[in-house]
Amino acid sequence: MRSQTLLGVGAMALLLASCAGAHYRISADRLRYPASLSPVLPDGQGKPLSLDKDLQPLGEFAFTRTSVGFFYSMTGTAIDLSDDLNREVETRRGEGIVRLALRPKLCATSWFFPLTILPIYPGCQNVSVTGTVVTRKPAVGEPGRTTP
Repeated sequence: MRSQTLLGVGAMALLLASCAGAHYRISADRLRYPASLSPVLPDGQGKPLSLDKDLQPLGEFAFTRTSVGFFYSMTGTAIDLSDDLNREVETRRGEGIVRLALRPKLCATSWFFPLTILPIYPGCQNVSVTGTVVTRKPAVGEPGRTTP
């Protein structure tokens, strides 16, 4: 009876400890434009420029990247956002990004119990990336945009 209890507790612990998921390293090492998690970017002299006061929004963007992991998410991937972020700024002819946000969310495959207790079952995680591309507002009496 005691061995059945231990077996039951062990099985329950194994079921509750299923670890499907993924881990990743996010970078933007080749980003050619300033980016901020806040609504403020510094100018060339370090003066803060604020969204709607000194910076005008050119458009918002959103995209998703996925990371897959195996062996209880011990393996992971690197996600480089540089090309995607550069493309967003260049498409809108902007000078930088404000309100950059990264939001992780488990993929649906990470909820397929009891498969998630298998170490070879792939877990995954989506990373939602959002932000606003901006440019400087022209100074009073100055036509067009300024350059960074």
